Amino acid sequence: MLSPAFRIRGNVTDATTGQPVPEFVLTPRFVQIHSTAGAAVTNVGEWSEYSRKPCSDGKFSLYYEYPLLSGTRDVHDWQFRVEADGYASAVSRAVRDKERGLQLDFKLEPLPLPEIAVAAPAGTKPVTAAAAVQPGSARPGDSITLFVKLRIAPGHHIYALEDSGCRNLPTSLDATLPRVLKPDGSWVGPEPKVQKDGSRTIAVEALFRRRFMVERGEARKHKLPVKLRYQVCNEALCWPPENIVLETELEVLASQR
Repeated sequence: MLSPAFRIRGNVTDATTGQPVPEFVLTPRFVQIHSTAGAAVTNVGEWSEYSRKPCSDGKFSLYYEYPLLSGTRDVHDWQFRVEADGYASAVSRAVRDKERGLQLDFKLEPLPLPEIAVAAPAGTKPVTAAAAVQPGSARPGDSITLFVKLRIAPGHHIYALEDSGCRNLPTSLDATLPRVLKPDGSWVGPEPKVQKDGSRTIAVEALFRRRFMVERGEARKHKLPVKLRYQVCNEALCWPPENIVLETELEVLASQR
């Protein structure tokens, strides 16, 4: 017979403001603590994408009937990690199986936005862009955020992600690194301004971001290509859709338990 189910709940708040973190991902892994030659030895599992649980409104409640570690009937001890856009990830202490029903709270430290230098738009280039990842290095099972920053010439505008609100082309971004990165959510951009004709526009400057999971990529530095597609207009005319191809770098570190 299996051990009783493991339950845990908690709150996730901003360490600076105390406000609930609106969206985050909670990931468990198994922990085994045993004694060898009189010394305590701890064995921990990897952070698995299959165990990730999206949560919202600064609260979580988990219930596990079966252990994460295959081949065992007893529920093991646990460790939990919380990740959210704009925050440093947080990892709990080892939580013993006998602590079922524990209230486990996390306070996440806000991360400053990465410094992204973007050339000033001018002449035939009314839109300029650059990309960066945060953090710049990560291990398999970790998540990173890709940022794309745009500058738009005065008097010009582009259109919102996915829905331009008119016949003009919405802005889109594509970034792929097969067998290294896996998307973990959609692209997020600034709130567009809705014009009288229903068009949804972005002007002056924009920052887009998307979170990715690091898969089992080779431990080294990888070039991450990014393609930005957009249509820019001013009050008089619209240019044909254009592409900007960018590149940034991510260092994948060796897996470490």
